[in-house]
Amino acid sequence: MFSARQILITVVSLAALAGAAALTWHFTKRASVASNFAVQVQGGVTPPKNPGEKIPQFQGITLSGQNFKLNPAATERTLIVFWASWCPPCAEETPALIDLAKRHTNWNIVAVSNDSTEREIRDFFKIFPNLSQPNISVVWDLERQIANAYGVTGLPESFLVDQKGLLLQKFIGPVDWRQF
Repeated sequence: MFSARQILITVVSLAALAGAAALTWHFTKRASVASNFAVQVQGGVTPPKNPGEKIPQFQGITLSGQNFKLNPAATERTLIVFWASWCPPCAEETPALIDLAKRHTNWNIVAVSNDSTEREIRDFFKIFPNLSQPNISVVWDLERQIANAYGVTGLPESFLVDQKGLLLQKFIGPVDWRQF
């Protein structure tokens, strides 16, 4: 017959093993997903703060599975927007951002998501299906490599860039993109 102490030790041990297994599964799954959307960020460039400063280059895979490499020279302007689905000001500015993409088809808009899961991003697209524009690329920055390279401290933050890859203007907080 087992004592109450032996049963308690067994139950606690099994619970600890189950918890460890669950954490291992979670982080393995997250690492697997992260590798599908891995990004590479140019090193040695300080986060841009002022007009005229060079922006860090980055590349990765878009949410639609396409290879993406930031290329400001390919368009008249590039707008890099850091956002997340759980951010109310980000959702607030999204309709105006979609309108901007429709009006300025010669601009490249790069929406860098700081969400924790791919599902959060895809659910956001269900609310705003018009975000799927030819000149909007969505890059998932799961490990915040791009956000860190740009010195992002809050959401939304946006960077308007010229064809030479130089910062024209940095925006902190939501922007009414209809004024552009």
